[in-house]
Amino acid sequence: MFQGIIVGTGLVKRIEERNDFRVLGIDLSGLVKPKNGDSVAVNGTCLTATSSSDGITFFDVIGETIEKTNLGKLKVGDKVNLERPINMESEISGHLVQGHVESVASVTKRIEEGENVRMSFTIPKGLNNYIFPKGSIAIDGISLTVVDVEKDFSVALIPETLKKTTLGFKKKGDLVNIETDFLVKSMFNQLSRSFLESIEEMKEKIKKLESKIEKIERGK
Repeated sequence: MFQGIIVGTGLVKRIEERNDFRVLGIDLSGLVKPKNGDSVAVNGTCLTATSSSDGITFFDVIGETIEKTNLGKLKVGDKVNLERPINMESEISGHLVQGHVESVASVTKRIEEGENVRMSFTIPKGLNNYIFPKGSIAIDGISLTVVDVEKDFSVALIPETLKKTTLGFKKKGDLVNIETDFLVKSMFNQLSRSFLESIEEMKEKIKKLESKIEKIERGK
């Protein structure tokens, strides 16, 4: 589990293609080097460190992750956002993030507002119910608050975020990883199921009532 607070950026140093997966070699810069088997969120995607050599940490990226996230678009020399998992003693400054990217979104606008930036993104198919004003969202692993939602959705980026994360140099057309707030998603889905169950129960009661009315009318 993560909280969407980026601790630094890493540099992609090596990419190795295997039969059914890809190996990413990343220079983790100032991040405390993980041990083999440790988790690291790379652009918001939870990956497991498999080995390290010459200051480079290696991660296996399976086909599904390559297809669903922007990790499949990475090139040697690209920067990525990094975060280590939280623990029981961690102070939560962002929101709880699983590291399970749901989809990618495309940057549609980048508007400079003094030192800040208003950035807009497409709404991925199937996620519109979980993206709403003042709600939390993880974009490339960064915990952010949605400002408004129309055809697209937007967030406000402060200088600190622009300086310390890859959103500082994202431009129109670039792809970012999206993970909606899983607590909101779970609550919404549970309420939806309860609502549908209530409708089915109501339909059944109506059928029984109609049957009783029909029997009464026959007895006249």
